Amino acid sequence: MSRQTSQKIAFAVLTALAVIVVVPIVLVVGYIVVQGVGAVNWEFLTAFPRDGMREGGILPAIIGTVVLTFGTAIVSIPIAIGAAIYLAEYAGDTRLTRAVRLATRKRCGTVSSASSAVEMTTGMVISPSVRLPATMLVPRPRNSTNSPRPNSP
Repeated sequence: MSRQTSQKIAFAVLTALAVIVVVPIVLVVGYIVVQGVGAVNWEFLTAFPRDGMREGGILPAIIGTVVLTFGTAIVSIPIAIGAAIYLAEYAGDTRLTRAVRLATRKRCGTVSSASSAVEMTTGMVISPSVRLPATMLVPRPRNSTNSPRPNSP
């Protein structure tokens, strides 16, 4: 079987699996929206829960989500910037750094952290048999733009 044929088969299988996963999710979300659209009003969004959390609103959940999002960003952004600077300026060309760069490239095209985790996991497992991004793991010449600079420590 040629490389192009195996690639087409792998893409077809992955597309079919994605459709199998996405269609039920869209149906469930659509059902929830259609059935629940009448319950969403200003009081529901701005009131506190009452009667043992069976009535009232969802304001604490909204506030908690916003606080958690900003807290995560405050912690993760400096770590991400530091890791990016280290990878770009100081890290050598090892198997680990190539794997991290591959995962980063794959993450750039995804929508959420959950989808990127699934994509990176399946991409790492499926790619060697299909030989798609496996070429990115090949060592680069020392004069490439990602290699350490001659005067770096």
